[in-house]
Amino acid sequence: MTFRLTPVAIPDFGTIDEPPALPPARYAARCDAALAAAGTDWLVVYADREHMANVMFLSGFEPRFEEALLLLGPGGRRIVVTGNECVPYAERAPLQDAVCVARGARPAVRSRVSSEADCSARECTRGRARCAPSSS
Repeated sequence: MTFRLTPVAIPDFGTIDEPPALPPARYAARCDAALAAAGTDWLVVYADREHMANVMFLSGFEPRFEEALLLLGPGGRRIVVTGNECVPYAERAPLQDAVCVARGARPAVRSRVSSEADCSARECTRGRARCAPSSS
């Protein structure tokens, strides 16, 4: 058997457009459907850099540097647990009203908490800060 190497031109596929933005309500509906399909009180979804598709689909959050968990609970409770390097990415995720819990980082709540000072008055224990959504 004879092999021959031949140069091949790389095809031009054009520029890559930005993906269409999905409304936050779409992510919330996906979370609600996943929790209902699980048939449990809480659903835990794991993600890391190589296995992030489920969390990305449900929340729009793409963990880049460390592992993360998305906790889905009753009454629309959504909690993202991640390390401090992923907090800025979790803050930008389209899933609204998700609480971000990060070890050694400032807490963030999507669209409900306006500042770190607002969070510091809330529950903070054992080096792990957690901001609960405000009732307003």
